[in-house]
Amino acid sequence: MARSSRMDAPGRFHHVFNRAARRQVLFADSRDYRYFLMLLACAVRRGELIIQAYCLVSTHFHLLAASPDGRLSYAMMRVQNAYVRYRNRRSRLDGPLVRGRFGSRPVLSLRYWLTLLRYIAHNPVQAGLCKHPLAYPYSSAKHVAGAGSPPWFDLAGVGRRLGIAGRSTSGTRRFAALLRAPLTEGEAALIERRMKHRRVAEDELDQLYRAPPAFLARWMARKIEAPGGRSPWIPVASAAAVLEAVRALEGSLGDWSVGTGRKPHDGWAVLATGLLQSLACLTTDAIGRQLGCHGATASRRTKLHQRYMREDEDYARRAGLAARDAIRRTFPT
Repeated sequence: MARSSRMDAPGRFHHVFNRAARRQVLFADSRDYRYFLMLLACAVRRGELIIQAYCLVSTHFHLLAASPDGRLSYAMMRVQNAYVRYRNRRSRLDGPLVRGRFGSRPVLSLRYWLTLLRYIAHNPVQAGLCKHPLAYPYSSAKHVAGAGSPPWFDLAGVGRRLGIAGRSTSGTRRFAALLRAPLTEGEAALIERRMKHRRVAEDELDQLYRAPPAFLARWMARKIEAPGGRSPWIPVASAAAVLEAVRALEGSLGDWSVGTGRKPHDGWAVLATGLLQSLACLTTDAIGRQLGCHGATASRRTKLHQRYMREDEDYARRAGLAARDAIRRTFPT
């Protein structure tokens, strides 16, 4: 099968990640960590990479990186191949060390960029290696929080995106506090879901986060009408946040039935199903597992959701309210 091309462009940032093959150790000691960082520094000096975040743990790495000339694959191939040769020489082994070519997902919105910065910083915390991100030595969190940075790290670019002028003490303190704040389950789940989602053509997250419910309802209705009946969307809310938002709205508005005939449908169950597909991008089988129903039931409810979004103004209004709450619950910072 032919490899899918990366959505690369000059200066476009990507979430870059890879891990060791066969559950091996990728970085055995401080010498390994330093060597990999040296390879990144050399790539930056050659003009091949821009690095705005990194975290290395024993089995994998995460980067927030861009290629100035749109050749991210070439730059990372050089870094990975050089590191594998070094490790094999040092360990007197041969064969693959990493799981093939690295993974990458374009970062196309500022809010997602900030969430990804926090996710990368919190990676060693989630792995149980430290209590807070600034304490981990092989992560860029300490650089952006004011502890100084190497010349190859794009601290100025991070500062511009964060609205921090130069080395503003108040700005770096504010961001240090933001990094220390626990990463929510919703933020982590959404990023991990996006890491598995290959079709990332656009990211409307910044606009959707600020949008009123009516706009979100129209946005979902427009996506439903996409060719083939399947929307080209990527996750903008976590499944847990969707369910919390629907339950909160149900608690404030009470029982709700939709449809006519002898057997009306539970409006909240239909809405939860539809939003799990449109906001969290779950398959019908995954929706069934979330809601404790069969995949076929989830599929029927999805079709009902699409129909009511087109035909029922009250349903669309409630969908917009729940969608706004779900997105904001996913990204509380």
